[in-house]
Amino acid sequence: MIVSFLLCLTAFTLILALYVRKQTEWKNPPPGPRIHPVIGALPTMVSLDPVPHLGFHSLSKTFGPVVRVLLGLQNMVILGRYEEIKEATFHEDLDSRAYFATGSLIRFGFNPTSSISFFGTPLQDSGIDQVTQWKELRRFTLKTLRDMGFGKSASAESMVYETTILMEFIKKRRNEETGVVKNIGQIFSCASLNVIWNLIAAGRFEYDDENMFKLIEHTNAFMRLGRDVVGKPFGSIPFLRFFPPYKAKFDSLLEGITHFKESLQETVTERKMKMVAEDPSCYIDAFLDKVLKDETGIYTEDQLVHICMDMFLAGAETTSKTQEFIIAMMLNYPEVQQKVQEEMDSVMKDKPAITWEDKEKLPYAEATMAEIWRVCNIAPFGPPRTAKNEVQFKDYKLPSNASVFYNTYTLHMDEDHWGDPQQFRPERFVEGGKFKSDEMLFPFGIGRRRCLGETMARMENFIFFANLMLNFKFSMVGNAPPSLEPQSGFTNGPFPFEVKVEIRNR
Repeated sequence: MIVSFLLCLTAFTLILALYVRKQTEWKNPPPGPRIHPVIGALPTMVSLDPVPHLGFHSLSKTFGPVVRVLLGLQNMVILGRYEEIKEATFHEDLDSRAYFATGSLIRFGFNPTSSISFFGTPLQDSGIDQVTQWKELRRFTLKTLRDMGFGKSASAESMVYETTILMEFIKKRRNEETGVVKNIGQIFSCASLNVIWNLIAAGRFEYDDENMFKLIEHTNAFMRLGRDVVGKPFGSIPFLRFFPPYKAKFDSLLEGITHFKESLQETVTERKMKMVAEDPSCYIDAFLDKVLKDETGIYTEDQLVHICMDMFLAGAETTSKTQEFIIAMMLNYPEVQQKVQEEMDSVMKDKPAITWEDKEKLPYAEATMAEIWRVCNIAPFGPPRTAKNEVQFKDYKLPSNASVFYNTYTLHMDEDHWGDPQQFRPERFVEGGKFKSDEMLFPFGIGRRRCLGETMARMENFIFFANLMLNFKFSMVGNAPPSLEPQSGFTNGPFPFEVKVEIRNR
């Protein structure tokens, strides 16, 4: 009994000492919710909207564009205005990715490696400066993908091909009597995963492949984790994973991600046996060739597996959720669907498929795509940043290892800028009969670490969307359209719904 008491007292004293240290790290903290001893701002954070970006939005409305939160022992800064977000994302001293214990343990397991992923790793464990490693890997990845036709006509052609297969599979899954398609989101996941898989491994899956379904399941489960870790106790207090209800979720996700990595490792091994040096046919081949020549220790097979996982998590998931939201929005706003299709019919005439080059002729379709990204906020947060050392930011000094978030949702719902942000109105992106971009819309991030796959993602989403609208009419099943409430996580997507699909006669 005495020993147990002393252990508890020691643990409490240690936590209290760490808390005091965290408090004194701030020399001039930004405003934020009340900080309580040991637990920090936990009472406030658990009382917020359970959807993370909505909770952060309410903090920004209460405290201003720069908010300080201490959650457990993790210092967090939430940015909610364009001026601050732009400065932070281009700030050289905020180039490192933030580290979140629970998410990183699930993402990397118990063998952390520094990669280009959403989650950072402990800076002291990377062996090589994290920013240097990230810059080198990003440079190599962009160059390799460009050399393989990334963002060019060749990749656009492969996307049109995948779109053709996607539409044929929708017809196959469509009930002949009612026209209803169930779980259309899974079909979109198959299509978007195949686009990524073609780049990574020079192959594709059939839409009924069980291995593909497992990859999709693991990807979705991990991305839903965001609801439980972003700004939540589970994300900042890692020992909670040993206690219910967190233990079961942690163990299940860790098992799923482990299987995901094992599957990717098998693919890497297969490509290693087939690859031809100096003539890579996919990203894995090019990276393996680099491993053989590298003397820095940056390029390893383990790193390759993590980058491939990054591409799946960041690429396939966001595209499939975008397409799901497109259909959900068309069911909620049938007049917009009609206007998109009228534009396409008048411009495309008898052309069988819409290509990336046709985008300039379809300003309303492009504007609809932009408005869906704004209203639905598929990626509600930019990747969080941190600094290895104390950083002067605006009027504040951020302590080392403070995590800096920016809330895309807050910008996309800014009344001063948009006027009527709650209204779905594609016309806001059209001016003089042409598409008009807006600097306050950045669905793929902003700054030095913006999404490296942005060009491909824009191309893929437009080609999928345009050809679906050209060939099908989508209608709601029953008396009400699907809910637009997000199934939140690291990405947002609608809850599963059914849709009636009619084949258009053109």
